Amino acid sequence: MKSNKELAVELTIAFINSWNSKSSNTPVSSNDTVNILNNFEATLSKMDTSKE
Repeated sequence: MKSNKELAVELTIAFINSWNSKSSNTPVSSNDTVNILNNFEATLSKMDTSKE
């Protein structure tokens, strides 16, 4: 089973690829990338605790 961090990285990559596929969007900055990753990881963590 993948860890939350591994899943968050995969989600972040998919999000950035999707975002960058539209030519009218500005590229995602490194700060945005960190924020996106942290938000996905926090969401996954909350989902784990809600199962208990």
